[in-house]
Amino acid sequence: MFRRGLTTGVVAFALSAVCLGASAWETTTFTAWSNETLQELLADSPWAGYANVSRPRTASTDAAASTEKALVTWTTALPIRQALVREAIGLNGAVPKDAEAFLALVPSAYVIALQISGAAASASYAAQAQEVQKETFITRTDGRAPLEPLSAEARPLDKDGKLLTGTASSSPAEGGSTVFVFQFSKGLALTLLDREVEFVTKVGSSTIKKKFKLKDMVYKGELAL
Repeated sequence: MFRRGLTTGVVAFALSAVCLGASAWETTTFTAWSNETLQELLADSPWAGYANVSRPRTASTDAAASTEKALVTWTTALPIRQALVREAIGLNGAVPKDAEAFLALVPSAYVIALQISGAAASASYAAQAQEVQKETFITRTDGRAPLEPLSAEARPLDKDGKLLTGTASSSPAEGGSTVFVFQFSKGLALTLLDREVEFVTKVGSSTIKKKFKLKDMVYKGELAL
């Protein structure tokens, strides 16, 4: 009897450890995700995170630029789209029809967003979209040619995250940011066999790199990209 009780206790403990180790986005319906879960998904998850930013060491390097941060997000991934809907409707909010359609959509391309912030001139990069596109690609570990973006768009934001338009975009407000949106072809689909991919770009004098481990990007049993 004691042995049976001990075994049952060990099994229960092991199962509880598995549950505690599982990410909240895997164990909870997306409409019930907490604000903490949203923050984690959108800034520190298998689909989003801050990139490594490197700059040439020169005497003329702007010291303020060293404070810049680059957040890279795989925006077509289902959990990221669900997080955006949850953010819009609030905790346990009703999902409107257009949001349902947005979530049901099968993206025709991989879309990756890059937000650069943290320095006075961060919003000024929006005018460089075409130049940045030429410096952007996704490398693959199996030796195949890297994926190059089909398109690149950029928008300047103010310090509150609001879109700058008209004359404001030509003179970005201090403390703002730039969001780049890149589309990549799914013609040569990424699979778990690729193991790891790396998003690489160059904005101004900064080289930006962010790795994604595909085995960690499995969501509800499927690779979510």
